[in-house]
Amino acid sequence: MAIPDPATTNWVPIWNPVSEGPIGPVGPTGPTGPTGPQGPKGDKGDKGDTGATGPSGSAGIHAPTHRPGGTDPLVNNAWTDVANTFISPQTISGTGSPELDLNNTTEAHLIRLLNYQNKFQVYYNPMGQLFGVDLVGNIACLADIYEKGRGIPLGHRIAYTPTLTSGAATVSGGSLAAEYSLVGRTATFSYTLSGFTVANTVTGEVYISLPFAVVSSLTNVGSASNYHNGTKWGPALAYCIPGESRIRIVADFVAGTSYIWGTATVPI
Repeated sequence: MAIPDPATTNWVPIWNPVSEGPIGPVGPTGPTGPTGPQGPKGDKGDKGDTGATGPSGSAGIHAPTHRPGGTDPLVNNAWTDVANTFISPQTISGTGSPELDLNNTTEAHLIRLLNYQNKFQVYYNPMGQLFGVDLVGNIACLADIYEKGRGIPLGHRIAYTPTLTSGAATVSGGSLAAEYSLVGRTATFSYTLSGFTVANTVTGEVYISLPFAVVSSLTNVGSASNYHNGTKWGPALAYCIPGESRIRIVADFVAGTSYIWGTATVPI
């Protein structure tokens, strides 16, 4: 419909198309529209200040099965830096020659226990000795074996210079040499008496000194000796009497230069 022109009509306008009346009341809210697309992500903001450190928590309970001073929870294990007590038999296995080495801070190897060629061996480094026992009970030792209370190794020959003294036969001079070895309470002697002089022809005794006394309660008889009277060899008897420190030699002595060679087994 056309708007009336006030200049050509007698109407009194009650509405002015160029004026605005008062705002009417707010109408009811319409229904929510669909969610629009998400906009682009904004820039990361600045990091905030670090907050104050909170109070320390209480220490946790240390498990009684841990290693001393540590946190390893393994139990029933041996440790290299603390003392270990074994209450069950231990087995050391290996594809070659299983061994156990006991070391300290001053020796490269103090003691080594190993199985080599079916022998259990003990190696003690400061003495440089090797000791072995095989599976059937044989014992082997690289160096020496010492018996209780003795400074000489078992079975070693000990040289000494004996004294030849007169009995029924009067003797003097000569080159005298002897040696012995000890095994338990038995001494085995070897002696060579060369070029001594016999002053008289007699069947009787001369005496070779020992470095210790005979302690057996029995007279020791049966050692082998030979006497040479300057012309031929003949038998001589060697024996010992308990409490004496000498070997008695009995022979048919002939005046002149003589020789005695022999051995004697003496209880000591």
